[in-house]
Amino acid sequence: MYNIGDLVRWYEYYANDADILKDSGHGIVLEKKTYNLKHADKIYINYVIHRTRNNDTMLFESRELEKISIENKP
Repeated sequence: MYNIGDLVRWYEYYANDADILKDSGHGIVLEKKTYNLKHADKIYINYVIHRTRNNDTMLFESRELEKISIENKP
């Protein structure tokens, strides 16, 4: 799970093949969207990510994101 304000690395894959990477970069989680699809009896979670390099926003699933940890080192 990701929280608003988390720094993430996003991965964009080609639509017809989930194994071929199209693009990737860094971003910030702006919003978390939860969908309850009654016919599928499942909850889906998507995240609105501000992509810093592209200066835009896109919707990603959690499997397309990776949290970036920032450690303070003296």
